[in-house]
Amino acid sequence: MNIEEQIFHPETDKNFFNSDRQNLQKSYSQDHEELIDTAEMKSLLLGMKKNKQRCLANFSERMTFNDHQLKILEKCMNDLDVQEIDLIDLPDEPMTDAGVSYLAQIPWLRELNLGDCRGITDKGVKVIGEKLKNLESLSICLNLRVTDITPLQNLTNLKVLDIGRTRVKHVDFGWIKNSELVSLDVRDSMISEDDQMKIAEILQKKNKCK
Repeated sequence: MNIEEQIFHPETDKNFFNSDRQNLQKSYSQDHEELIDTAEMKSLLLGMKKNKQRCLANFSERMTFNDHQLKILEKCMNDLDVQEIDLIDLPDEPMTDAGVSYLAQIPWLRELNLGDCRGITDKGVKVIGEKLKNLESLSICLNLRVTDITPLQNLTNLKVLDIGRTRVKHVDFGWIKNSELVSLDVRDSMISEDDQMKIAEILQKKNKCK
């Protein structure tokens, strides 16, 4: 029996609508949907672990990684301890800073793509900088509510950072020089052209020395 066959769909199950107690019915429906999501997510993660896949991405048109879904994802990843999955690629998803706070509870993440997740603000960036110490690659591009990446200076393993098309105006040159960064995309951000050229020069010198 595949996952689809195991899933109970209240909108198509006739018995589900037989009760006259609408409030209880609504409560049951919400609880059951969460259980469905959890079971499906665990099945997905265990399948990835079995197949030695390290990247979790959303290839399904029917699944949306909103804050609620990310809460389930975080719980399942920690319950199953699937540290083999260390790359999360979820651009253009309807998450907010609350969703980011759930992802930040998966400490072994090495790569994270949250580009064009427009509910993310500086608060979410701060949580990433405080919690995800193992990150080596991060994209928060196209998030127009992001203005400050100072908290990311705490990520001492960070090598690749994309802040293109954000509202970031300033990046600490000293941090770039002394960090592990080898790639910093600032295109179409609020950083001045002169500063963008300076950033490019710093990275070019760093990469020549390696």
